[in-house]
Amino acid sequence: MVVAESDIGVVSEIDTRKGTREVLVDGVANPQGEDARGSKLFIAQGESEEPAATAPPGVLLSGGGAPPTVLADLLDYELGNNPDGQTQFVGGEPVDSVSNPYYVLADTSKVLVADAGGNMVYRVDRRSGAVKVPPVRSSPTCPASPRRPASRWATTGRSTSRRCCTRHQSASRDRGSTRAPSGGSSRSRAAPGRTPR
Repeated sequence: MVVAESDIGVVSEIDTRKGTREVLVDGVANPQGEDARGSKLFIAQGESEEPAATAPPGVLLSGGGAPPTVLADLLDYELGNNPDGQTQFVGGEPVDSVSNPYYVLADTSKVLVADAGGNMVYRVDRRSGAVKVPPVRSSPTCPASPRRPASRWATTGRSTSRRCCTRHQSASRDRGSTRAPSGGSSRSRAAPGRTPR
């Protein structure tokens, strides 16, 4: 089991059978999530107030025991593109967190990154580090709850069909959900270059 320990800035492998711990990467300002593919370890570095932070919020790449390098600077992308259109600064001061990545999921060619500050799920190319916003599948808003009795549906004053809410439920299931960071640590299935125990 691999764990990102944000409070002490390390990513460790825990042997659940022996109860031992091995530090894979240290010196990360705020590792909030990680995922491994082969010998590569992808780390979501969250927002940090530490003055010694050497990398911005984004995706770090580590492999072969080498120090992590920046694969994608999500703070820079958010400042340059602002895909969710939120107000970033008022009077020169940030209104809220601008970029705070907390979850990564690595695939053969890309890394999906959930960014709580940017309110986005980004797609990062594993080779080039290019950042894209995947297409968003929208669904119609249903004015009536699917759980509302059929006799009450007509009381909304709008034409509503069960088909609308069926599509809405299906789209919600397809999108799935991600859990917001609660601090402390996150874990993935296996250490880089190793198979799950």
